[in-house]
Formats: sequence, structure tokens, C-alpha cells
Amino acid sequence: MTGNAALPPFPPVIEVELTRRCNLSCRMCQRQAVRAQSDGLDLQADVLAAVLDGCRGGGPLQINLGGLGESLLHPGLPDLFAQIKAHDLRIRTGFNTNGLALADGVPGWLLDGRVDYLSISLNAPDAEGYRWLVGRDVHDRVVRGARAFLVRKGRGNPPLTTVHVFRLPAFAAATPAFRREWGALADFVQERDIGNWGGTIDRAAFTPDALELGVCDRPWLSVAVGLDGGYHRCCATFALEPPASWVQDMPVGDYWLGAEMERRRAAMLAGAFGTGDPCAACSGRAIRANTAIEHAAYGRMEQEGERSWT
Repeated sequence: MTGNAALPPFPPVIEVELTRRCNLSCRMCQRQAVRAQSDGLDLQADVLAAVLDGCRGGGPLQINLGGLGESLLHPGLPDLFAQIKAHDLRIRTGFNTNGLALADGVPGWLLDGRVDYLSISLNAPDAEGYRWLVGRDVHDRVVRGARAFLVRKGRGNPPLTTVHVFRLPAFAAATPAFRREWGALADFVQERDIGNWGGTIDRAAFTPDALELGVCDRPWLSVAVGLDGGYHRCCATFALEPPASWVQDMPVGDYWLGAEMERRRAAMLAGAFGTGDPCAACSGRAIRANTAIEHAAYGRMEQEGERSWT
């Protein structure tokens, strides 16, 4: 056994897939490897309602809306966050964005308290590195939108916001200046390792640095729910494998403490993965073991601020 008795009755975090639309084609993104099935589909309110209904009598500390697409392209995003807060104001909410849509203006709902945490992927510390990763010359537009948002929001006000770039040898010279500039604007600034998304991305194309694989803590921290309500092991597997079960058939708390999650925890601890199991080669096991869960995604920004540049 892996200690279900010591687990809370609900996962601390629920990751809900939001959309498979995107306005960029970044080289390091899993979309470029799997060409996400059902591209363009969006999360519907009834699926989110099933997630929330499965949390009655308790619930997660945080619900993140995200996945393989660009969050701000979902036409109903503000209503989905309002839906979560209407269910329980205590649930913290968060999402990630590539920031491109912020160049069109800062939506008022993003500043009204329905979103607690935001992560903006600036990807690279300068325009040259950004163009190499993203393949489009939109760096200045993204930076302009992100800066306007942060100035309007004000440091320390919700949503607490992390901006991040990737930790790559090619970016080392430009990163210190990035730290200084954005450290004065954002709540947190972070360097992240490029992941291989369950083995679908070749990290060697970006960095020679190898990662020693360990134990991923997601099986003890979160449950992932796809666009259609299917349970997945994490957001990296939304497009890689069929669901293990469905939120419409099994409440979140039952799945969290059920046999499938228990099996995954035992496999992770033992390092015993079956043929084709995306966890076997996933760099997330090393990234999360070495640098902890991303602050914006798991609401640890206040408690673990010392891990980020401020």
C-alpha cells in the first residue's frame, strides 16, 4: 500500500483541460508532437459542473484550467472561473497563458478576484531566443501585453502572477537582465526546465543537460480531468491515452482514493511502469523531484517564494 489512509479526502489540486485551441506553435510544446486530437474543442460548463458536484462536502484547495491549448482563447473562460467561485469561494483558481492575447487589452474579469494565480509563459529572456522557440516574431507584442497587465494589476494583488522562461544554455547570458526587469513587475519570476511531455519531446534538441528521473509527486497532489470528463494521470497525457474513468460516473473523491490512483502511486514509488506507460520516460519525474511543483499551478507561491526570483 502507498498510504491512502494518510491522504486528504480530495486531491489538493484538480487540473481540468480547458481548450485545444492555440495561437502559437512552440517547438517545445507537446502539441507539435501529438497534434492534439479534436483540435479546437473547448471545456463545457457541464463537465466542470460534474467535477464540482463530485467535490460536495469538501473539495480541492485549487482548480487549474489549462492543458494543451491557450487558455485565453476559450470564449467562456470568465464564466468557468465564476462557476468555480460560485460553488465554493474558498477554492483557489489558476491558469497559464502564453500572453499573446493580453496584447489586445487586459480583460476586467481577470482582475476582479475570480482568478487567484496566473502563469505567463514568456519562454525566452530575449527576442532572439523567443523566435527560436516559438517560430514567430511576436516577442515584442507578448512582452508589451504582459507588462501592461502587470502594471495595471499591481505587484501583490490577485491574480498572483509568475512569469517564466526556460533554463537553457543558449539563454544563460540574457537571463540575468530578464530577472532584474521582470522581478520589479511580476510577483514571481521563474526559470523552468523544458520537459519531454511523457517522452513525446526530444529534450536533447534544446539542451545537452540530462535529468535524473525520480518520483513524480503528482499522484499524491492532483487529479487531471480532460475536456470530455475523462480522468487522466496528468495534463501531459490528455492526448496520449484513453481516460481511466469518467468524472460523470465516478466522483472526484472516489477516484482520488480509488484503485486506479493507488495503482499509479505504487508504480511510481517502485519505478515499475508497463510497456508504453508515459510515466516511464517522462522528465516530469525529474523536474518535479528537483524543483518542486510549479508555484503558479499549485498555489505555493506565497509559501515557497524563496525558490523564485523576486
